[in-house]
Amino acid sequence: MSVTFPPIAVGHKTILSWHGYKTSSNVPAEIVAEAQRVAGEVEGLVQPAAAFRRFRIESATEGVVALEGGWTFESQTVARLVSDASHAAVFVATIGGRLEERVSELFEEGEGLAAVLLDAAGTVALHRVVRVLRMTLLREAEAVGCRLTGRAAPGYGDWEIEDQPVLFRALGDQPLPVSLNESGVMVPKKSLSGLIGLVP
Repeated sequence: MSVTFPPIAVGHKTILSWHGYKTSSNVPAEIVAEAQRVAGEVEGLVQPAAAFRRFRIESATEGVVALEGGWTFESQTVARLVSDASHAAVFVATIGGRLEERVSELFEEGEGLAAVLLDAAGTVALHRVVRVLRMTLLREAEAVGCRLTGRAAPGYGDWEIEDQPVLFRALGDQPLPVSLNESGVMVPKKSLSGLIGLVP
C-alpha cells in the first residue's frame, strides 16, 4: 500500500540544530545564510514516497519472527518488539534521489558547506517522511483498536542486513520507490526500511 504525503520542507534553524547549533545567535553569519539558501531548495528536491504491507504474525519466539506467507526474520530485538503484536507492517520509505544528486553536484562545484547542510536537511526530511508513514499506520491501527510498537530495521542491532532482500520481497509486486544494490544497500541512499508491530 502507498502513502499520501504533504510537501516536505526543512527550515534553516532545523538544519543548523542538526549540526549542534542550539540557536542561530552564535552561528557565523555566512553559515546562517548558507543554511537559509539550502532550506529554500529542500522542498523542490524531496520526492517523498513509501510502500507498506501488513501481515498476521504467526509466531515471534526464540529470535525468529514468522509472518503469514512464510516470511521469516531472525532477530531477538524484533521478536521482543512484536511479542504482544498480532500483526506487523513492513515498509520502505524514501525522499527520492534528487536531493542526493544535488549534494553530489555541490561537492563537485566546491560548495562543501552547502553540500553538508543539504545532506543534513535530507536526513531530517527522511525522518519526516517516516513520521507521515507512521501516522498513516497509526490511523489504520486505531480504527481496529490497535496501537503501534516502535520500529526496527535490517542492519540495526541484531537484525542483520542480510534480511533486507527478504523484507523487499515480502512487500510483493507493488511498485516500490526504493531498490537494492548487489550489497543489499538501498537506492536512493536517503531511504529507510523496517517493521512495525500492531498490538491489539
